[in-house]
Amino acid sequence: SSQTIVVFGFNRLLKIYTENIDKRVALMKLAAEKALADSKIDDNALKVFVVPEFYFRGKLGAYEMDTVMGAGQGDSGLVGALKDVFSDNKWEGWLILAGSIIGYSAEAKEKEVAVQDILIPVYKPADKNPTDNVKKPVNADDFTVEEALRIAVLEKKFLAAFESDETVKSQDDLEGKAEAAAKSWVKKEVIADTDLKRVVDVAGPLANTEFAGIDDSTKLEQCIEANPFTWKAATDVSKAKKAYNIVPVIQGGTGDTRVVMKDHKSPIDFIKKTDVDPSYGVLLSRVIADKDKGNDGEVNHLDDWKLVKPDGSVNKKEVFELRCKTRTYGEITTKHQYLMDYNKKVFKVDPLGIFKIGNISFAVDICLDHAKAVVKKMINALNHEDMEPVLDKVLPKESIAVVKAVKTGVDVHLVPSCGLEICEDGIAAKTNGYVFNCDGLNGKETKMG
Repeated sequence: SSQTIVVFGFNRLLKIYTENIDKRVALMKLAAEKALADSKIDDNALKVFVVPEFYFRGKLGAYEMDTVMGAGQGDSGLVGALKDVFSDNKWEGWLILAGSIIGYSAEAKEKEVAVQDILIPVYKPADKNPTDNVKKPVNADDFTVEEALRIAVLEKKFLAAFESDETVKSQDDLEGKAEAAAKSWVKKEVIADTDLKRVVDVAGPLANTEFAGIDDSTKLEQCIEANPFTWKAATDVSKAKKAYNIVPVIQGGTGDTRVVMKDHKSPIDFIKKTDVDPSYGVLLSRVIADKDKGNDGEVNHLDDWKLVKPDGSVNKKEVFELRCKTRTYGEITTKHQYLMDYNKKVFKVDPLGIFKIGNISFAVDICLDHAKAVVKKMINALNHEDMEPVLDKVLPKESIAVVKAVKTGVDVHLVPSCGLEICEDGIAAKTNGYVFNCDGLNGKETKMG
């Protein structure tokens, strides 16, 4: 392409550290706006703003899945917050690689609950006896969804009862006392204050009777609407974790966002438990970290794309099996499907890191992937004749068109990293194309001819 391209590296603009996600987003916006002010030389140029790897990693070494991709129902998470920042018209003509985000998933924490203790019928498992125990996910306060809803209802009931009782209504902080009483009631704990206990012992059974009538989804919705509450499953980070390292790629002005995922796990990707200072302020058991060497399997990346072998050759066995199956795009691999399931309507999960914006083709390799020539191998493998019969089963039409168009290389190859420089053998840019690396660790400038 003959279009001028101007690339800005975040770490050459601002070097300020903060932990809070909102502040990190605000800091990135501040740095980008500085780049925006410096880019008036050529208004028609494509401006590319690149933030290095691990900009978003957090105090625990990784963020929970819902924090990164959003929990749905209007919550689009950290990626959505970045999308919102760069959707403004002033970012038209910009491409933003918003650093990399380290995320993880872990099994939900559960507790055993006796079926007879589940008071709302719609939550009761139909195939169990009253004395059976069932495992249910819990939130950070160790309450199930059913218990949390009951607490929301009980808080209102108890508060109204407290305010109408001549002895109790003169006490301070009745709202706080109502909340505490609701939680104690659900936990079957004795309330210490005898006056509060007297009122609760009357109001509680009346509420329990109401719960027994919530026996279908319509009544449940009505109850939740009248008693809104929030609930989020706590995760058991002591169990095996699946992790990922992603870079949101945002087209400025439109906010069109894709998510590119790193394939290869680096020893530097996750905190080492031996490096966690006791004064850090969090329990070591909650840190998303490898044990000591930083790459010993304590934290595992999600599955790789099985159609292309690590050496870049086509996995003919997988291709043959796929040819014999009915399969549609979206089932590329567990790894990418995992992200797609969260917010497929908002973000494009890019299994390749290869795309076009206008007439310019791009490739994104995250750190070690560049050293392993992931994109370069992917381009070669996907253009191999052995892959042709299954391309339409694993890629959308627009991706297939891009892959074929960049057979000899992309216009711009971008490498956000932390401790990796440009590797000649991993360059996927075509002759007279561009490759740019923004390294967050070594901090030196490298120019390629």
